[in-house]
Amino acid sequence: MKEQYLQIEPDRRPLPKLILGTSNFGDPDREDLAQEVFDAYEGMGGRFFDTARIYGNAEKALGRWLAASDPASGQSRMKRRDEFTIITKCCHPLPGSSVPRVSPMFLQEDLEASLATLGLERVEALLFHRDDEAVAVGPLMDTLAELLAAGKIGGYGFSNWSQQRMAAAAAYCREKGYAAPIANSPNYSLAKVNGQRWPGCLTADEEMLAWHSRTQLPLLSWSPQAEGFFVSRYESDAEKGKAPADYKKAYFNETNWRRLATVKKIAAERGLAPTQIALAYVMQRPDFPVAAVVGTSSILHLKEAWAAQEILLTADELRQLESD
Repeated sequence: MKEQYLQIEPDRRPLPKLILGTSNFGDPDREDLAQEVFDAYEGMGGRFFDTARIYGNAEKALGRWLAASDPASGQSRMKRRDEFTIITKCCHPLPGSSVPRVSPMFLQEDLEASLATLGLERVEALLFHRDDEAVAVGPLMDTLAELLAAGKIGGYGFSNWSQQRMAAAAAYCREKGYAAPIANSPNYSLAKVNGQRWPGCLTADEEMLAWHSRTQLPLLSWSPQAEGFFVSRYESDAEKGKAPADYKKAYFNETNWRRLATVKKIAAERGLAPTQIALAYVMQRPDFPVAAVVGTSSILHLKEAWAAQEILLTADELRQLESD
């Protein structure tokens, strides 16, 4: 396994295999549930959180949790602020709109809004949530360099950018003497996608994975469990008929049905949940650092995901899982 870390200014910070995503807590009515899940994650030893301005109430819920006292110690988490790694994102189209918002102005606007909502002066990492290839990378990287110098971010990265655009951004930063990107967050899972479920999203294909292997840039996988595909909720014909059309379009194919059957077989042999096998596959990538961003509102599922960090799949099991 490759050494896992993020170069967050001014130090190198260990990268866990499991990051808690907050997108499930966009509904204000789920804010109290969010506090319970965040407590459980912290109790297991988790300290990395992935959020975004576009996730509705999620940043507010996380900010409330950070401002509260830890029940175990009675100490405010803000007094232990350096223990927590907060990743947020910028430049996503507004809700209900497809108009791109990738620009230095929107980058700064989104970061300032996120910091205010989180109640923080700084986040450890800021990722572009979407890309617009009509926008030159230079002004965007110049703005990130200013934010790094101002101490408002500890590092930057990408989500849903092509490797060509990321390579161009990294090359510009090298030329200017700026800090290098610290992470990329595409979709990556055992499932083979037919196409993207949402506009502007990208799944790591073989070309991107090879690029990560060459560059050693850490990959933070969103939807590492393929949006619940390996829960086996759509196996019967009746259940398949209930699946959302965009979900079917993205995930329903013969390779994935075969992989689901293999996941279930290995899980039964191991006495594990199928989702744990699918998650272990992502976290066990041997040639570059990978972390899985897991979003759940179930503490039971969170415990299963946490335990999956310790699952080591054999070479034969990996071969079975990857068979098309």
